[in-house]
Amino acid sequence: MKFNVCLFPSINKIWTILNLMKTISLIILVLSVTITMPVTASDKDGMYMSRGDISCGEWSDDRKNGGSSETTATSWILGYISAYNAQTPDVYDITSGIEVGSISLSMDKFCRVFPLSHLSDGVQVLIESLWPNRQRTADDVNKVRDE
Repeated sequence: MKFNVCLFPSINKIWTILNLMKTISLIILVLSVTITMPVTASDKDGMYMSRGDISCGEWSDDRKNGGSSETTATSWILGYISAYNAQTPDVYDITSGIEVGSISLSMDKFCRVFPLSHLSDGVQVLIESLWPNRQRTADDVNKVRDE
């Protein structure tokens, strides 16, 4: 009696299956690593460079004296907030339409409490305090206006 059925697949089929398994495993590994990696706009320690940042002492002096330095610092703060809005998922407007004067008053208060700090630190504290009430979409702005 002859059997023409081979109990073992050919070596080529085995190599094809193994290569396919390796490829699928590699894809799964790459996806699992990239999906679980945090996305940040800072280095591994959470640090980043703030260009144009000034100290709280400079901010307080400029606010007392008025003038173009105060305007420049306020513009820097608004740029920081705008950049935060642009790069942060689930945020349309972190300030939810708070007036610029109120933001400046928040910086005044921060700088009185932490005079050796910088505006970027104060803006970050402000952003963290505003997070729960942020506007998530442009539609949120219309909802607030309609109320």
